[in-house]
Amino acid sequence: MCKHVAVANFRAVLNKFSDRSFAKSTIGFGREFLTRFGTLNVSLVSGGLAYYVILALAPIAISVGAITGLFIDQAQFISGWDSLVSRGPESLSGLDPAVNSLASLAQSSTTGSVTLTTVVSLLVAVYVAQKVVYGVLQVQDHIFNSERTPPGAFARVRSAIIALIVIIVIVASLLAVTFVPVFLSNLNVETTFLGLLDTFGWLTPALFVYLLTWFVMRHTSGSSGVVTWRSPGLLVATVLIMLSIGAFGIYAEQSSTVGSALVVFGAPIAVLIWTYLVFLGFFVGSIVQGIISDRALARKPTWGATNKSDHERTDSGANSRADHRDPRKK
Repeated sequence: MCKHVAVANFRAVLNKFSDRSFAKSTIGFGREFLTRFGTLNVSLVSGGLAYYVILALAPIAISVGAITGLFIDQAQFISGWDSLVSRGPESLSGLDPAVNSLASLAQSSTTGSVTLTTVVSLLVAVYVAQKVVYGVLQVQDHIFNSERTPPGAFARVRSAIIALIVIIVIVASLLAVTFVPVFLSNLNVETTFLGLLDTFGWLTPALFVYLLTWFVMRHTSGSSGVVTWRSPGLLVATVLIMLSIGAFGIYAEQSSTVGSALVVFGAPIAVLIWTYLVFLGFFVGSIVQGIISDRALARKPTWGATNKSDHERTDSGANSRADHRDPRKK
């Protein structure tokens, strides 16, 4: 008897809590999130995009290393890269095999000349990278209900151009990694600047990820104003991406199983898991922001509806006055 009473009381409390507006809104939000997440197959799509990232990494590293070698020599590149990696948080050490492998591949390509291999690698890198860009754009269009250019040759060309721009940005970043320390050294502020980065710790990479996620999400949401620097979905995506980076790094460092997998399969397995988690976190944040934007749009009154209701009220008022004036309707 006491068991049935306890169950009944628990159900009563649960129903009372569910009837509250905040609980209803939260439960509805969760249901809508799960529906969109399942409909878009976000987990499967994230895995596919991570696979294409793996295919694109080697040709990108070769082409980027060769292009960078036109401006700096290999010793400068190695010095700048080692300085950057040494400033990273300790929990990223689990990704060292992947980072070192790609850095070695790029370093070996800094020959100071563009060869046929460099050109072919650049073409392959753009071709494979555009698939990643194309996939991200398509998923974001569905999340934010955007009416962008339909899939076709033009969309592929646009994705290839974006991929080429990303490669150029990577080259520029590597050059900055090399030249910025020299510039700071000439100003006698290098030690102070690096000490400041060490003091901030995780805050610096978190800020970088936040700004990068904001830029990508803002330009893939389809319309301006949907994603701002204060958007909740942006914050969710940034937190999940940072957790994926830190958690996987710590797990890979502490787990003997993952460590053995990294030894057997090498850098690709680390990059594959990490990029999968990054895409997953990014799309989860986008879905959250998409639901928030749709709900805000649904609460916003439209001018058409307002004008129509005003017109109906005017017509009803006119008909009412006509009824009072017409004696046959009495």
